[in-house]
Amino acid sequence: MAKKVEVLDGAKGAWEQYGGGRRPIVNSYSRLEAGVYYLWESNSGTIFEPSNQFNDPVIDLPGLPNTFIREQIDKFWKNEAVYAENGFIHKRGILLYGPPGNGKTSVIADMIKKLVSEDGIVITVRRFSVASPAIQNLKKIEPKRKLMLLMEDMDTLLSGDYKSEEPHALSLLDGQSQVNGVVYVGTTNYPELLADRFIKRPGRFDLIIGMGNPSRETRQAYLEHVLPRVDHATTKMLAEKTEGLSLSYLREIASSYLCLEVPIEESVARLKANYEAKLKGGKMKTGGIGYVIGYEGGGETKAAGA
Repeated sequence: MAKKVEVLDGAKGAWEQYGGGRRPIVNSYSRLEAGVYYLWESNSGTIFEPSNQFNDPVIDLPGLPNTFIREQIDKFWKNEAVYAENGFIHKRGILLYGPPGNGKTSVIADMIKKLVSEDGIVITVRRFSVASPAIQNLKKIEPKRKLMLLMEDMDTLLSGDYKSEEPHALSLLDGQSQVNGVVYVGTTNYPELLADRFIKRPGRFDLIIGMGNPSRETRQAYLEHVLPRVDHATTKMLAEKTEGLSLSYLREIASSYLCLEVPIEESVARLKANYEAKLKGGKMKTGGIGYVIGYEGGGETKAAGA
């Protein structure tokens, strides 16, 4: 069993309810340190364990919805009093969907970096049945703390042996387990595998963003980041030749060139052939180019602004 990590400040004594009486707690803490946490259950209860999952530098690429999402979340935090005045739970639900390797993780890393810089808490969800009571307890201790609940690969979190987690997820997003001051962020590569009540029913995810294959502008900016020693003319040529390939394919081109000295055009030809083979086999949906606001059925996306 992993060792509990104490990352709280303001140590002091306190009392907790124990049966019909009270018992002393020698070390209690007033607040969690800003950061990313995952949850695990011990004999003494749920533990908030610090995570270094999103410690890598954030790449803010053009053509991704980073700026749009930042503005949306800033408005959400700013309008807390407006939610209360109108009798609404202060929450937002954001779902990112689209083929793998197209920047969803990069967008999330940017959201996390900003929230942590604002003294916020991010919790990565593995089981909704554990997360639901944990965040309710957190909010009882720190009701005004900014909180993000991250639910990556929701289709996996709610399928197979975890199908029984669905009622807990629904209750957390739009039921009895709701709390104030939280942004729910979900991702999926396969939105068609999620039940309609998660994607199409209002109240759970009020902002749905489809992320298709990166635009030429996005591809060139990414290539210039991962190939800093390659001249601008070459990255521009590569951006034009890699139409339809995801950022993960571009990363493989860069690593093959830098680490294995494989000629760039050879890697492009090989990966394009591999990509086309997957399409013919029906194993991958291409999506559109760029990103779109709203859900386009069947896992397809249209160009932003279309």
